Amino acid sequence: MSEILLLGEFSGLHTNLKEGLEELGQSVLLVSSGDGEKNIKRDADISVEYSNFPGKIKKYYSNRQILKNLKGYDVVQFINPYIKPKSTLFSYVDIINNNKKIVCLACGDDIYVSDFVKNGGMHKYSPFDDEIKNNKSLPYDSLIHKIIQKKILNKMDLIIPTIYEYAAAYRKSDLKNKISKTIPFPINTKKIEYIQNKVNGKIIIYHASNRPITKGSSYIIEAMKIIKNKYPNDVEIICAEYLPLNEYLETINKAHIIIDQCRSYSYAMNALYSMAKGKIVLSGNEDECLKELGLNTSPVINITPNVFQIVQQLEHIIENKSEIEEMGIKSRKFVEKNHNHIEIAKKYLNAWNI
Repeated sequence: MSEILLLGEFSGLHTNLKEGLEELGQSVLLVSSGDGEKNIKRDADISVEYSNFPGKIKKYYSNRQILKNLKGYDVVQFINPYIKPKSTLFSYVDIINNNKKIVCLACGDDIYVSDFVKNGGMHKYSPFDDEIKNNKSLPYDSLIHKIIQKKILNKMDLIIPTIYEYAAAYRKSDLKNKISKTIPFPINTKKIEYIQNKVNGKIIIYHASNRPITKGSSYIIEAMKIIKNKYPNDVEIICAEYLPLNEYLETINKAHIIIDQCRSYSYAMNALYSMAKGKIVLSGNEDECLKELGLNTSPVINITPNVFQIVQQLEHIIENKSEIEEMGIKSRKFVEKNHNHIEIAKKYLNAWNI
């Protein structure tokens, strides 16, 4: 049995991985602030907390005390070069010096992803097209971030990509010799109730985003309005503020179609949660995504930042609504087969070589 420390959280990735590792007999500690408004800290073993002034200094010292005592682990895995809150940066030296193998996921924005996008790596479209068009800075594009993140990432023994975009970015970086094969996102379907995707009235289409610009919400919402006007008696649309993860999962229960994002080549955790519930999901699913994950096909319906293209995909589903239930079954089976948390945990153990 190995001692494993998972640091940080993005959309439940580390929570699901922890559960898979524990079912394989590993000892796992998850330390997380809960990924901000997604409020996943209830699943962490230890919570590092945000705080506003005047409690900020006290909370910083509390977090620092927690982190400096994390010693002797066989593997420490960071969710990203920056784990939240960013004040935890001051504890990285202790963590890196007092543990064995240090790993970082290529997951979420970082300096290499920004450089990759800025240099045309995502040539069709990208989450940052608006920033590029308006000559604005991309996330972590400043010199100080480049210095800090490069210093952190150079200390890593291994970098594990989670989707095509991150893998491609790191393959073009000065750290290409540190990256492993891409490992898909893990989902514990035992904890997610499958719901028959039956249509007994109107087809309910749901979209919510905590990052509306990068996810292309304006295109999605415009497409949903067009569909609602064209099929007023057949369709109900829900455009909502993003909710904490547990509330989000409850809210989508009554929906038949979940629209996640249209500016990504790949699907991610929110899409997988919805598919595990038996929903039809529209998200990123370009050929590059499938090839990166070693898949021939996927039930994720690929959408792009093009209102007409999204409308076409929705129209096809509505005009063939007798297939909606079967499409939901395929979604669930796909997640069970390709994103099983135990099988994905095995891939991590293999990559860590422990």
